[in-house]
Amino acid sequence: METSSNATRLLIEEERNKSRHQKGQTAVPAHLAGCSSNQKLCFSPAEAAGQLGICKNTIYKYLDSGALRSFKLGQRRLINREALDEFRLKLEREHTAEMVG
Repeated sequence: METSSNATRLLIEEERNKSRHQKGQTAVPAHLAGCSSNQKLCFSPAEAAGQLGICKNTIYKYLDSGALRSFKLGQRRLINREALDEFRLKLEREHTAEMVG
């Protein structure tokens, strides 16, 4: 029974994603539906921006400057969790130093 309920859940998520895609919203792959961000290994620039609470254009500026590491997989640019966490810590340290100094 559990396998059939998982299959049903995946089908429902696929249908939701299709309708979101048609409305211009970002679709989430069915295998990642319900997957929290702390379980993901890599993020798109838009997802990384969401994690940091900044706009996507700012992420691209950090990527272009080399301040945030990324890699390409085919045509997609991805940021691994470790690089994003290191970058977040760097930003926090800089912000703290500005507040103190």
